[in-house]
Amino acid sequence: MMSLTMKFFFIKPDAIEDVLGSGDTEVLKKLAKAAVGLNLPTDVEDQTVAQARHFVENGAKLPHLDLIGAFAIMAIVRVIGEEFEFDTLQAVPGLQSVLRSMGTVVDYNLDAHLFGNPPPPFKAMDTAGTPFDIGYIDSDDVAELSDFLESLDLHEDDLDEFSEEHGIELLEELIEPFCEALSDAMSSGCEVLVTTEG
Repeated sequence: MMSLTMKFFFIKPDAIEDVLGSGDTEVLKKLAKAAVGLNLPTDVEDQTVAQARHFVENGAKLPHLDLIGAFAIMAIVRVIGEEFEFDTLQAVPGLQSVLRSMGTVVDYNLDAHLFGNPPPPFKAMDTAGTPFDIGYIDSDDVAELSDFLESLDLHEDDLDEFSEEHGIELLEELIEPFCEALSDAMSSGCEVLVTTEG
């Protein structure tokens, strides 16, 4: 199973739409460094930076993006967003599969929030078949998901079954970090972008 790294980015509402086509010189200056963080091959990284610059200077033809376009948007997100650092989730193998499995354990379709079809400008950015995923959680869903996670009263058998199947503790390694991240997003008035890379 492929190992994926999950990243949470807080973004202000409409921040991506506002920067596309704006020609913002501060964003343009930071794109190359942001693209390095995507760990792409050099030729792909060069294409990504060029595409990201084009999006900032001229706008993007959303919602349809190819893979380079999705990488370019991710580079922009790394410039205008704030990454939330998780202590426990970064090294969880097959995280996307784990998140998708949580729906059956907690009786809630968590992956619909994290990996469903997000609204514009994110539609069609889920690059199926590639080791790169982008999910979007708007402010209403951030609050709903936070309320739900904080109210969880999982049966001990469910927790044991999940830990046995995935080799991780559901509450300590997944639920509690999510609650902290969502709480921070709400307090700062941000929406959330979730990516898996690997």
